[in-house]
Amino acid sequence: VVTWGGEDNIPPQYSKVCVCVKPKYTETLSPSQKNKIIDYLESRNMPCIDVDIINPQYIDVELALTLEWWTYKTSKSKSDIETLIEQAVNEFFKVNINTFTSRFRYSKFLTTLSNIDSSIDSILTDIRLKQYIKPDSTMSTSYVLEFLNKIQESSVLMSWTESRNKVCSIHDSNGVLYLDDGYKVKSIGSVDYNNGIIYINNIKFGNNVSPSLIPVVCSPQAQNINLAKNYL
Repeated sequence: VVTWGGEDNIPPQYSKVCVCVKPKYTETLSPSQKNKIIDYLESRNMPCIDVDIINPQYIDVELALTLEWWTYKTSKSKSDIETLIEQAVNEFFKVNINTFTSRFRYSKFLTTLSNIDSSIDSILTDIRLKQYIKPDSTMSTSYVLEFLNKIQESSVLMSWTESRNKVCSIHDSNGVLYLDDGYKVKSIGSVDYNNGIIYINNIKFGNNVSPSLIPVVCSPQAQNINLAKNYL
């Protein structure tokens, strides 16, 4: 469970307390569960303060690992090393990145992987962050995505297909988001690199959009990743 004042939201919502709960077996609470929590909190709260139950937001961390190891120092095969690395990565995130306000510490992560086998000589890591948006084909919609970490310039990318295999994409340049629909390129939003926020303004998707949830990917400026508020 994590709480924060509504004044920290974008845009700010004053006189509001936001509460986010991570359920044990599902990703979000049901409406009835939210109502029970609100009723309980409001019965013990000042009447002028609104309570808002917020769903958890998930930021995926994508890792591309390049390893070098000395084959003469181990009897393990390439497949064995790959399996051990995959298991270690999954265990690291399960133990260290499973609560609100968790932190991904790059040095700790590298140490964990390096200790898997004495034959490992070096590990190179490419880190990317990913969130998803649900496209709306019925009306123009704006999206605000908080990544909570500084974003590298020219690293934002999303792409999808529409009817008749029409391929569309969005990329950034100098803080501006551009939509390329295969026929023309136009400004569609902006990126606040320092605060890690992506603004997509008044976009209307076509029909038969695929995938149904479009990934929005970017690269962080730093290798340590921070989370806050209702983000996991």
